[in-house]
Amino acid sequence: MKPKTQELILIVDDNPTNIKVLSDFLRECGYKILIAKDGESCLKRLEKITPDLILLDVMMPGIDGFETCCRIKASNATQSIPIIFMTALADEVNKVKGFQIGGADYITKPLQYEEAIARINAQIRQNRLVRKLEQENQLLQQQNLECQKEIRCRSSIEAALSLSEEKFSKAFHFNPYPIAISTLQEGRYLEANQCFCCLTGYQQNEIIGKTAAELKIWVNPEERETLITQLQSQRRLSNYKFKYRTKLGEVGTALLSAEILQIQGEDCLLSVSQNLRDRQSSSSYPEWTKLKKIVPKTRKIHNLSPMI
Repeated sequence: MKPKTQELILIVDDNPTNIKVLSDFLRECGYKILIAKDGESCLKRLEKITPDLILLDVMMPGIDGFETCCRIKASNATQSIPIIFMTALADEVNKVKGFQIGGADYITKPLQYEEAIARINAQIRQNRLVRKLEQENQLLQQQNLECQKEIRCRSSIEAALSLSEEKFSKAFHFNPYPIAISTLQEGRYLEANQCFCCLTGYQQNEIIGKTAAELKIWVNPEERETLITQLQSQRRLSNYKFKYRTKLGEVGTALLSAEILQIQGEDCLLSVSQNLRDRQSSSSYPEWTKLKKIVPKTRKIHNLSPMI
């Protein structure tokens, strides 16, 4: 049976008759054939080509088959090529020597061609499997390196995000202005700092999870609707005047600066308020400016747990 792919076999023999008969037979079996007439020419050929198998005669002029095998196995470029010795020397000493120096198998002269092709096919299949395993191993190593690189990259990103969130959390909780984060459409509070609690009169656990409508913080709910409409077109708004109601029912007026950010894929509202009676002569909010420098780095990847 001819192999599906034409592997290349290098025949090394100084006998022209042996070379002719063997090469014709192997070509009929589907193999491509190259020929070298001695050890030196074999080594020169191996500088340019890498056969799938070498059929190596032991008794040759110049360097014999054993020495040729030793030189082939000493080179990183050729040491993995399987070598089958061809020899009339059938004694155990020579067989053992051949295996010790790296030979894969023996074929005894005169060749029995059916036996020879069986041994050749076996070594070709084994070498093909070894190459496939080496390629798969290289692929796995490359994938492993890429995974390690990705893990290092993700670790660096996570460390940077953790630092950003920590900075955001500190700027949020220790800010001297009332700050809250709520869902954009429904107005459900996700977080509020202590100053926001002081402004509204509610405890934090009374605010989180409730909507602005449920707490009746907006005296005129339509003002919030106007704010949302403007934010959806501008994404950011400063000094929006509105009336608020505290837990005890007291009504006050405040200025609100707000920006839309995403938390877990949902549009949310980050708002900073200032009671007009506490407002200084300057209309700008230094702390709002500081907070906005941090928000863009975290707006799409918030984990709110550090702020709770």
